[in-house]
Formats: sequence, C-alpha cells, structure tokens
Amino acid sequence: IDNKGLIYYIEDNENVFISYPKDNNLRADYDITGIFSFYEENINKEDYETGDDFSIIYDVKPNTEWINEKESQYKSNLLYINNLELIDFSYTRVFDNMFMGLSKIKNIDLSSFNTRNAESFDYMFCGLESIEKIDLSSFYTTNVKSISGIFMDCKNLKEVKFENFKTDNMTNMSFMFYNCATMSNINLNHFNTEKVTDMESVFENCHNLSELHIEKINAKSVSSTRAMFYNCHKLKNIDLKNFKTEALVNSNLMFINCDNIEYLDLSGFNLSYNPYPNDMFIGCKKLKRIKLSDDLAENITKLNPSGIWKNINDNSIFNSKLYPQNRIFYKGEYVKIS
Repeated sequence: IDNKGLIYYIEDNENVFISYPKDNNLRADYDITGIFSFYEENINKEDYETGDDFSIIYDVKPNTEWINEKESQYKSNLLYINNLELIDFSYTRVFDNMFMGLSKIKNIDLSSFNTRNAESFDYMFCGLESIEKIDLSSFYTTNVKSISGIFMDCKNLKEVKFENFKTDNMTNMSFMFYNCATMSNINLNHFNTEKVTDMESVFENCHNLSELHIEKINAKSVSSTRAMFYNCHKLKNIDLKNFKTEALVNSNLMFINCDNIEYLDLSGFNLSYNPYPNDMFIGCKKLKRIKLSDDLAENITKLNPSGIWKNINDNSIFNSKLYPQNRIFYKGEYVKIS
C-alpha cells in the first residue's frame, strides 16, 4: 500500500472508520506521504465495492477543489484506525503527513510500527487535535533526519513518550511542537542535536508550557532559532547557558511574547553570521537581566532590548532610546534599570 494506493473505509453517514482486511498482510511502500488522504476525483456509488468488513475506494486520480473539500470532511470525521499491525512498514522511509488532519482521532496504537528504515517523520501527526498522548517508545529512529512539524497543531496533546528516540542523524526539528497549546512539560535532554541546523518555531505557541528542559541541547550547527519560543507565555526560565551557537544566521523573534521570562543567559550565542537579530525580545515584559557573550556584548545595539540597561561589571549604560550607538559594550550581565 502506498500514498496513492488502496484505502479501506467503513462508513456510517457521519463518521468514517478505516480498517485493513484481516486475511492478508500489506507491505507499505518506500514513501507513504499522506497515506490517509482522499484522492478520488469523481465519487459515486459505482466507485465502491462493498464487502462484509470494509469498502474499497480505488481508481485513484488527482485531487480537485471538490475532492479537497471531501477529503477534509472525511478526515475531520475519522474516529478510529484499526489493524495497523497488519501493515509491514519496515521498507518505508518517508512517513510525512501520515495522520495529518485526523482531528477526531483520540488514540493510535503505534506499538507494531517497524521504522528501522525511517528517514522522515515530517508533519506525521499534524492536526491531531483530539489526541492527548502519543507513544513513540517502539520507534527506531537512528536514520531519521527530519521531524519538522511532527506534532504541529496537536492542540490537546499533553504527553509524548519518546525517551528512546535516537537523533544522531537528525538535521531538522523546526515546528516540532508548534501550536501544542496544552503541553506543559517538555524534556529534550536525551536528544543528540549535534547535526541539527533548523530549530525554527520548535515551541512556538506552546501557550501552556511552564517546564522546559533543553539544557543539554547541542546548538553548534544550528543556523535558525527564529521564533523558537514565540508566545511561550508561561515559561519563567529557559536554561540556555550551554546553548552555544557557532553557525546561527537567524534568531529573529526568538523570545517574542515570553511574558514571564526574567533572566536570559545568552553567553553561548555567537551572532557573527547574524548581523540583524531583529525583535528578539519584543513582549518580554518582565525581562530584567541578560547575560551576554563577547560577541553579543559588541552587538547589543543589534539586539536593542527596550529600556535602559546597566552592565554590572563596568557600570556602562545602554539606552535603547538612543539607538543606534556607535560604541563597544563589554561582555557580562546587564540589568534593566528603567
């Protein structure tokens, strides 16, 4: 079965169920992007072959505007996916968009998944708005390079079990928890991020996130942290003292609207390749202390945090209202005095 192959439906007018025939095993293709998408161009009764346990939709054709609407309707009413254990995923490398948009699904049993050759999980669970827990503890992820948007728009997601994730080859984790508005605790300290280059919007719109553990994250290869913590309203602490960047190009909007952050240790940040780190601190209403590296101290005028700041080492004053300022500011901690 592939992303354009047979899909089995059970219908009851309003809700749609997917099941696979119990009398044979199916081997998934190399790429199963959007496997639960609805592709039929002209649907009528003659397109169905009804059996005892399922109906088959076949004769796949390119989707149209009408079909996009129909696909959305079917996806939004899907309640259960059964017998996934009958599918052999051991040859599959691309799992992108696999369950995307199945907004009423509350549980998916992934314990039988053989992901030994998996390379990409981009947007795999995107839009599962009703699911509260995703258990990926059985996933083999050594070869995975990208998990961009894997949990995007899982608005009620509270827990992800992925302690066994091996991320030695991962390069892209952008939008990973984007819009996971219910998540309150995330721990990524078991991730090996040595090769990761893209961390854009990883936690953007995690409105309820209050506890975050990324103190062991390796950021040396990261080129983008754009909007990484955008709208993390409940975060009071982000431990970034070991977040040492060597290739950072875009850190724009990184902490925007982090209303409760009071202290940021950015001493590991190197902005040599990022000449204009715009609007990093917009909306950080409680931010009172910033620790800067040599590079950042020399570029504090680029950061331009609002207000008047005093360096506790040499008492030098930075005033954002006088921006731009043609002088060097020294490393160390700055305290907001006005």
